[in-house]
Amino acid sequence: MAIRVANLEQEKAEFGRRTKAIEKRKTAILDDHIFLEPQNESELFGLLVGVYSLRPEVFEFEPLDYNTTRGIDIIARNKTKNRVADSDFWYVELKYKLKDTFNHAFKNLRWIVCWDFDKRVDESSEFRSIEESDVRKIKPHKSKDGKTSYFLDNAAAANKIQIIRLAEFLKERLDLEFKADSIRYK
Repeated sequence: MAIRVANLEQEKAEFGRRTKAIEKRKTAILDDHIFLEPQNESELFGLLVGVYSLRPEVFEFEPLDYNTTRGIDIIARNKTKNRVADSDFWYVELKYKLKDTFNHAFKNLRWIVCWDFDKRVDESSEFRSIEESDVRKIKPHKSKDGKTSYFLDNAAAANKIQIIRLAEFLKERLDLEFKADSIRYK
């Protein structure tokens, strides 16, 4: 009986802590859906999937499988009308804050989705995969319409890896900005 009381008290305290924290978080609204600014990789995934469900056209890939037990976050494919079985598959790596340390190979990686860059990451940052010979640098690109894209590039590598810096990406493409004073449902 004492264990149940202790668990009930812990649950009550955790609920109170989290609801108070939610009240202080930044929010954004897309099509009457409220999104909280992510604070970790799991919440980043939730935001990505939520926005993808409402606006799939802003993403170049289609997420198919999510499972982090072996370190690969999402399996995706380029958008196509082909059957799923006839597609080329790629990794999508999720990072809450993109750091210059990387624990994956770049070979099958096509996209990295992060909320933002770590304060130590800039255009001079080098990224090494677990294959030490594959070193890449961030290459930003501004399109004619002012939208920013980032790539991890190595001229000798077979694939370019696009980095989606989601906070900036959502602002530029959907005018979706997380604010402390977003409108609430009435």
